[in-house]
Formats: sequence, C-alpha cells, structure tokens
Amino acid sequence: MAGGDWTPSELGTSILTAWYRADSISGSDGDAVAAWSDSSGNGNDTSQSVAVRQPTLQTNELNGQPTVRFDGTNDILSDSDIAALDVGTGDIWMACLLKSTDDSRLQDYFEKGHQQFGLSCLKNGNLRICMGSPTNGPVQTSGNWSRTNFVLVTGSRVSNNNNGFVDGSPMNVTNTTDNGSISNSNVFDIGSRAIGAGPMVGDIAEVLVGGATLTTANREKVEGYLAWKYGLQTNLPDDHTYRFHKPKIDPIVWTGNRGTSLDVALNWSGGVVPSASDKVLFNTGNVDATTGSLTAGSVFITDGYTGNIGTSSSPRTFTADEVVIGSSRSNINIQMASNTKTFVTESANGVNLSGSSTNLFVRSKDPTTLGLTTSGTMNIDVRHPSGNGGLCSHTSGVPFKTTVGFGGAVKRSVAASGDTLEVTGNGSFKHTTGAMPEFTQRGGNIVFNGTSIDGGVCDLIGGVFNINRTTQAVVEMSTIDVYPGGLMDLTGPASGQVDFGVSKVLRSVGGSSLKLGSGRSAAMS
Repeated sequence: MAGGDWTPSELGTSILTAWYRADSISGSDGDAVAAWSDSSGNGNDTSQSVAVRQPTLQTNELNGQPTVRFDGTNDILSDSDIAALDVGTGDIWMACLLKSTDDSRLQDYFEKGHQQFGLSCLKNGNLRICMGSPTNGPVQTSGNWSRTNFVLVTGSRVSNNNNGFVDGSPMNVTNTTDNGSISNSNVFDIGSRAIGAGPMVGDIAEVLVGGATLTTANREKVEGYLAWKYGLQTNLPDDHTYRFHKPKIDPIVWTGNRGTSLDVALNWSGGVVPSASDKVLFNTGNVDATTGSLTAGSVFITDGYTGNIGTSSSPRTFTADEVVIGSSRSNINIQMASNTKTFVTESANGVNLSGSSTNLFVRSKDPTTLGLTTSGTMNIDVRHPSGNGGLCSHTSGVPFKTTVGFGGAVKRSVAASGDTLEVTGNGSFKHTTGAMPEFTQRGGNIVFNGTSIDGGVCDLIGGVFNINRTTQAVVEMSTIDVYPGGLMDLTGPASGQVDFGVSKVLRSVGGSSLKLGSGRSAAMS
C-alpha cells in the first residue's frame, strides 16, 4: 500500500523548523508580498510592513509554480529570532530553491546571524553555506554552478561535519568540520541581511530550515520533493535515490516478528518504532498486538490483518491524526488518545473503542462498542450506505454531538449532559438511562427510556419520537417543537405524567401529531 507523495510535512515540527513556499501565497502576478507564512506548523511567519521593501509574487515562473522575486535593492522579509535555530554547536540544516539574475555581486539569500547561519553568493561567484562560521562551510565554485539558473541547494551540519549539495551533488568544498556556535538574537531574514548588505536580485521558490538532525535519507527526500515539484529532477545525479521517481510515503508495517509489543522496534518493518509523522499499516499476518502503545500520523487496519489489537479489558492506546479500522476478522480494542479522526469502515467487525477522538465515523454493519471519555469537542457520525447498519453502543462518556444518519443505529446506556443529538433518514437512536440530550430529529426513530431530556429547544421535524417503552411514571421533558412531519408518541406501559416543567412547552408548529397512552397525561405550561 503506497502512502502517497512525500512532502516535508512528514519530517514533523521537531525536524522542520520553518518552511516558506511561494505556492502558499495568495495573489496575482506582480502583487507585493507583505507576508510569507511558515508552512511547518511552527508559526515562524515572515513579513515586511514597508511597501517599498516588499518583494513581488511571480505566479507562473517555474514548472507552473510561483516564486517570490527580490529586486536587489532593498527587498527583505523578516521573522523574529527563531529560537529553534539557536542550536549552539548542535545539528542544523537548510534547503533552498532559487535563481539570481546578477552574477557579479555579493548576495544573501537568507540568514540568521550572517556569519553563523545562512546561504549567500560571494563576489567571486562562489556559493557559500554558513553553519557555525563563515570560513569552514561548504562552498561551490562559480565554475560548477550557475546562479542565473534555478538551483536546488541543501546543507546540513551533523556532529560538526558540514555537507552541502547543489542539485543533489556534493559541493566542491564539503565534509568540513565546524563546531562554531549558532546562538544569537538575530532575526531570520529572506532576501538580504538585516543590516542591508547583500540584497538578492532574483527568485526564491522555497526555503526550508531546521534546528535538528537531517539524515541522509531525509535530505534526499527533501531534494526529491523540490526537484520533482519544480521540474528539475533531471538535474539530480543518476545515482540519486529520487532521480527517476518522486519520494513516496512508505508505511511502517506491523510484522510481530518479536512478539506482541507495539513498543518493540523489531516488530515493525524497517526495525523502527513508528513516530508521530509516520503512516502505519496492519495489513497482513495474525500476530496479536496486545502490549505497548502506538503513536503515528495515520494508522490503517485492513482486512488482510487477522490478529487482534488489545483486549476488551486492556485496550491499546493509539495516538494519531487518523485511524482507519477495516478488518472483519480481528477484535480491535483501542484507547483513542485525542485522535483527530477515527473511522470504523463498512467491513469492520469486533470494534471496541474507548478514550476520545475529535471526529468518529462509524460505517460498520456489525456492532461497535464505545466506552468514551467525556469530551466537549468530540463528534460522532453513525450511518451505513445499505440502510441497515450495525449497532453502535455508548456505554460511557458524553461527546459533543452524535449524528445518526441513513442506516445508522445507536444505543446509549449512559446519561447525557451537554451532548446534542441529530437523527436523519431512517436512523435509529435508543436512550436507556438517565438524561437524554437535546435533539433535532429529521426522520427515523428515537426511543426514549430515560428520566429526562436536558438542554434547550428540541425540534421534531420528521420521524417518530416515542417513550412507549419507558417505565418511568414521571418523565421531565425539555421544550419540544413538533412539526407536521413528526410524531410525538407518549404511549407506553406506565401511567403517570409527562411533565414539560416550568417554562418548558410542547409546541405544535404548523400542525403535528401527538399520541397519549391510557392513564398517561402531559402537563404543559
């Protein structure tokens, strides 16, 4: 299973400190660029408030991609001091895709403390990378590069060894030793030095920097990403990993070669435990994963996997942006740890979820059990395209909103407080214990067997709301507006009062239907 095209976002915010992409800027050709936002997720945005010092946007400059053009006079974009780049004698890296239109003068493409960290072209035409000091950095002579053509420059310092590359090939002077300290309070500048010397004349498509270690594998991925995006892949050397194909996201696959622990590296392909930026795949084999926990970018559990994850009494904690569960032959017991999205697909069976996910989508025809942590931000959406979905059971916890759509069925055996409910299509919702949440019903069936309905105004627009199974002698309702398409069924085995309470009313909106059972009354104010 391919993971799609790789982009620098896969590095994660701890490796990628700042990322400036011309294609992140909105505007027309020739528009002034007053701000260049950081795409890394770290918020290291650059800006220029003085109009005459703002560079311009070129919307179709290289392979259909935009660039930011600097005039060589006074254009500059600046950020505050990016603390993550103050690494002292630690590791640091950079990447830049640029073109100059003047080959006769000193130019600074970007810098943070000119003599410590930056990329520049000297008067003699040499390209120079500073990563600690101006004297020991990688250098490319003018004879081996052309600053009047677009070039891809990468450089890194790892354990005081400096290496630089132009279009994926080593620079003339590289593998130098530099233990100079990169620690200053200078702002980060693009297009010139802050003091005004060395303004660039030309275009920059992207700048990436990181106050961390950049491995060779990741450096080549950055080069491959930039080269293919801007149509420069033929400039890479023939032995470059991505000379003939784009870098792809390779998922880390569960193998279980060394047992059942998610924390053991040898249980994963490549011998590495997944991290927050990784794509993870359970797609083959039958080895259970019943100990340890998992942190990943996304997790896919496919029908090819026949093992079990966790147990009903000991679910495994998954922390991920996205979890997709699609195995029909496994028992999946997961403690969701603030996952952004969790999907239970049509093919899934034997799913037991606890914890919390921002958005939970249940599409399974087979039962899914939810033992949730109370969350004011969680949305649950249950439906099935066949019109006959399986039962999704709440056994604990209260989400922010539950939506039961076409073919969905939800049973909740826990009191609700602060939740909202929406039922549409032929969806079914059964509430068996305590207070039921405020609801909007557009169709389907709501069966209430609790003690009260909390919240504000409820709308019964379509479908049937009934308490015909409740044994409660007194039921306290909320304010309910009943529309012509809705039926309020208050029949049931118990007699006694259905009480709408003080300032709570049952209202007919344009004509509606109400059923009262024998011995049952409705007191309305």
